[in-house]
Amino acid sequence: MDALAGTDRTLFRSYMDEYFMETPGWKQVKRILTGNGGAYGLYGPRGSGKSWLMHRAISEVRKKGGTGLWFPCPSEYTDAAEFLSALSDNLANAVEQRFLRDAGWRPRARPQRRLARQATALRERIKYTAVLHRSAQATLSGGYHATGSLQVSRGRDLNERPTTIASLVFDFRRLGEAVAATMGKPLVIGIDELDKISDPEQARKLLRDIKGIFEIPDVFFLVSVSEEAATALGLGALQGDGRNEFNSSFYTVVELGPLTPEAVASLMAARGHPVQPELAGLLCLLSAGNLRELIRLAERWQDPPKPAGLQMFYGDKDLVMGILDEELESLRREIVRVCGSTANQVLLKAWKAIPGDGFGVSDVFGDWAPSVIHEFWDVNKEDSAWKDNVAESWRRFLIRLFVIKRAFQMIDDNQNAPIRDLRDVLIMAGRSTSVARDMLEYRFGPQLDSRHYNSPRARGA
Repeated sequence: MDALAGTDRTLFRSYMDEYFMETPGWKQVKRILTGNGGAYGLYGPRGSGKSWLMHRAISEVRKKGGTGLWFPCPSEYTDAAEFLSALSDNLANAVEQRFLRDAGWRPRARPQRRLARQATALRERIKYTAVLHRSAQATLSGGYHATGSLQVSRGRDLNERPTTIASLVFDFRRLGEAVAATMGKPLVIGIDELDKISDPEQARKLLRDIKGIFEIPDVFFLVSVSEEAATALGLGALQGDGRNEFNSSFYTVVELGPLTPEAVASLMAARGHPVQPELAGLLCLLSAGNLRELIRLAERWQDPPKPAGLQMFYGDKDLVMGILDEELESLRREIVRVCGSTANQVLLKAWKAIPGDGFGVSDVFGDWAPSVIHEFWDVNKEDSAWKDNVAESWRRFLIRLFVIKRAFQMIDDNQNAPIRDLRDVLIMAGRSTSVARDMLEYRFGPQLDSRHYNSPRARGA
């Protein structure tokens, strides 16, 4: 999308808005915004549109006179006090901008003046606490000997005390409630990137500490959540009596599904390059249904649109093969990086699975045997660096090659390729290559050489 310029980029983004507004995810969020507040999780892979849903919800509520805040949470904000301080400061700043800075005049209405003063006072308390905290740390770390003194320089009222997590929750709730009540319209807060916290236990602890801010009348929280959170909420009563931080924090999770071949075709057309259904299906597979990955891949198709009514050109096939070759080269570089001194040995064994000329020519790719998954699945398993850092990526690549080959074969035989089901196999490979392989063996037989496709769902895909 970055390669588009001027009007083309504007039109493409406009279509993106139209596309997302027709998705089940946005329709569910739109229904949520008719309620009276609460916290809702947004779940989906990176690039699936979680940030767009947050921005769209904020835009919608602003159009109706409400207030919105998008807060991209850095992954290092695993400390609740830091998180709440930053979130409170951002909300208070948004209130000040709306009533004081952008307008250039002080609000005449008494409730708005009171709200602006409340926001300013909260920012000052947060700033004072942060300065106090930094000053204490600097004094403690500055001494050479273990017996140092803690000195805190106070330039304000000596009766002020550093805020606690409980007081930060209380202050945030007061401000959030005041914003919604003063405006008479909802407040929408999008907390993005929370699912990127690498340690699940840290994420759960953070939620335990901050969940008190989520129950505010007419305040909606849209929070990007991890797969663990989505699963916990999806299991519901299957978890028995046990409840965790996710159950007690969020009402529900809005899950963003992967792209379909039809959506790929529509997005490519909006981008200015209509494609035939066969190529749309292959792009759906190459991107594994991920929107951001599709946009990146779509930059490869810069030529004028092909005449209507024609199937895929050989040039299209060769581009697909070229992408696989580039992925193979990237995998090679990663193997060299992580395996170090044993890279030559493991590459020599692994590369026996690859056609000598690579995949740049689709005819060569057509001779690629499905047996390589069986023969090379456990290659280099005695190498610890390969086993710990490369094995899953290698197996994922083998599955990816097999799926693309099968799709090509079905297209060449004028069969209706079950793209959605094959896409789901690739998505599963991103989580567990063992499960993805089981899915392939169920569909194509234990030796992966059957032409019969066993999935009932796939026959209608």
